[in-house]
Amino acid sequence: MSRPTLTGWWRRTASVAMREFVQTVFTKAFLLSVVALPLIGVVGFALIPLLLPEGPPPLRGEIVVVDPGEEMATPFERRLDRMLGDGAGDDGTAPDAIARFIESNERAVLAGSEVTVRLEEDASRLDDAKDQVRNGDAVAVLEVRRGEDDAGAGAGPIESWVMNIRSDLPARQVMLLERLADAAAVEVQVERAGEDLGRLRSLMDPPPGRTMRLSEGGGEAPEQVEAKMLVPMGFMMLLWVSVITSANYLLMSTIEEKSNRVMEVLLSAISPMQLMAGKILGYGLVGAILVAAYGGLAIAGLAAATMLDLVPASHLLLFAVYFVMAYFTIASLLAAVGSAVTELRDAQSLMGPVMLVMVVPLILWLPISEDPNGVLATVASFVPPLTPFVMILRTTGSAEPVAIWQIVATILWGTATTVGFVWLAARIFRVGVLMQGKPPTPLELLRWIRRR
Repeated sequence: MSRPTLTGWWRRTASVAMREFVQTVFTKAFLLSVVALPLIGVVGFALIPLLLPEGPPPLRGEIVVVDPGEEMATPFERRLDRMLGDGAGDDGTAPDAIARFIESNERAVLAGSEVTVRLEEDASRLDDAKDQVRNGDAVAVLEVRRGEDDAGAGAGPIESWVMNIRSDLPARQVMLLERLADAAAVEVQVERAGEDLGRLRSLMDPPPGRTMRLSEGGGEAPEQVEAKMLVPMGFMMLLWVSVITSANYLLMSTIEEKSNRVMEVLLSAISPMQLMAGKILGYGLVGAILVAAYGGLAIAGLAAATMLDLVPASHLLLFAVYFVMAYFTIASLLAAVGSAVTELRDAQSLMGPVMLVMVVPLILWLPISEDPNGVLATVASFVPPLTPFVMILRTTGSAEPVAIWQIVATILWGTATTVGFVWLAARIFRVGVLMQGKPPTPLELLRWIRRR
């Protein structure tokens, strides 16, 4: 019997790859996960503002301030009037963008409210004021507790305050009243100390500033620390999810076909190596679709936020290289596991080391992001099969560029180790697809690798 030509070998392998690709992609479950879920996410984010309640009901009534020192009511009322009127409700200590956001939300909380403030300097009337709150005649009672000074008890500095509220008062309105009480108490303390509150605020308000990163070529650009921490994680998670999802499809397909004895029918027409290669290539196309779907969605989001400069073309090219490297490594290992067992529960023990390796990049994300050119990051870059995951973190998040020799060396080393993993998996696959019964032990897998 003549041996098949190279063209015939690849034609049969491509047929298997296309079969696996079509059977996976053109299913309701896959279309739901790849197309429907991102679409639902986009629509959901767009509908969130419409689904949120318009705001709590307006407040009607008065707030009684019980303060023997007679100082708390005025600043509290002034701040409340600013919130209800045209003045700024923020205390001026937050940056402009944050202050505007806080102010707009606080105004929505009190929209349409009509609240007055009444001072009650007689502390013995506190119980009567609380009864007014219980009966619905008052919104709240702000009890100001003071220490002693030369003027006697109750005239000293503010020690604490207690806000007594109606039982039906919404939480957001309560939080706002508490914030106003805090700010009013601070104003009273500052004035009692003989200081000017406006002057102190101006001194505490930091001047506008930004951080610029200077490049060796003479250019400069604004530094975006938070984005540079999140972008590498986004790249790594996209790589992680696409690889583990497509490789898991491969594992499930292999176990199912072996348990149903479909594998025996396939092996009557093609060799084990053609079957394994076809499955890996077919599910690699599935992984590429996942990358295109979710990666395209992420890039569209960055484009909408005018932040595409965070993802240069070189990063996308390296991502493609590392995806191929990571996928072939993990997929070959799971293909070997799938060929060695006939039920999914039998694969759990053999999958343990593979899943442990997949978790390591998630653990190393923060230390590598903090020091992409450090000893830990550099050493981990040459530890297979961590190489693609670590390098995508380093190359996309490093403040200082990763040395070109390290990128080239890790690609060459990663490619060599990937070929080694595929070879080892192929040795197991050619024996495992024909085995039935009890799942093998790790020692038996080693004997399969050594079998000629």
